[in-house]
Amino acid sequence: MSAEADRQSFFKGRQLPGSRCGKAEASSAFAGFATFYISREKKMLRNLLAACCAASLLISGCSTIKISERNTSIVLAKDAKKGEGPSGIADTFPLEGKIVAYMTFGWDDTNARGGSQKVEVKWFSGDRLVSAPSNSFDFGRPPHYVWFTTYGTALGIGKARVEVYVDGVFAGSKTFEIVGKI
Repeated sequence: MSAEADRQSFFKGRQLPGSRCGKAEASSAFAGFATFYISREKKMLRNLLAACCAASLLISGCSTIKISERNTSIVLAKDAKKGEGPSGIADTFPLEGKIVAYMTFGWDDTNARGGSQKVEVKWFSGDRLVSAPSNSFDFGRPPHYVWFTTYGTALGIGKARVEVYVDGVFAGSKTFEIVGKI
């Protein structure tokens, strides 16, 4: 039995309360209203489903950007400021000074957003892991800049290294030295 036949059998012989029209006219009018109302609900449900799908793609980042050594640049500096970048780029730092690992992440498709990425920086004194701070960032369009800071006193005098990981994948490293005085 078709949907139209189902609807006609349901409304057959029924009259809207308070209606002055005959049973056939009432059922026809009510059937038209019911069809309109149901189709409107279906459209609203379809639009809601489409909006939910779009939102879930946006929340998940909808990005296939993978950060690796190939698209990461790391410099070490004495300071960094938003909008200005690193200053005092060096590979030797004083024991009492600040050390900034400044990363630039880029990718080929300049229209693609990088999405949510967890960046972890591991600071080593020789081969001993001293600290491993991390933070999640929403990478917009490239390039994207991130920096982490430590101090010479945290690492001690001697050879040191910083390693960068993005979403658990090695993205690069830099070696440097900490001296008593420069």
